[in-house]
Amino acid sequence: MKVIRKNGEECKVALRKHRRDANEMIDSLSKDGDVSEDDGDRGKKKVEDVMAELVKNVDTILAGKEKDLLEV
Repeated sequence: MKVIRKNGEECKVALRKHRRDANEMIDSLSKDGDVSEDDGDRGKKKVEDVMAELVKNVDTILAGKEKDLLEV
């Protein structure tokens, strides 16, 4: 169980790193004038929506694996 939870947390940490990278890229594009402020905000909202879904998927998978282990 500890290993599964550790792996799940490592996965979430990796997801957060990618979210930070995406937000930094959006900020740099907005700062350089390549995209408008509104497009940057929409991009950040899209990143957050995708992240929420991915974290939910990770939690679902972890719950399933924990359930499988408890049955044995």
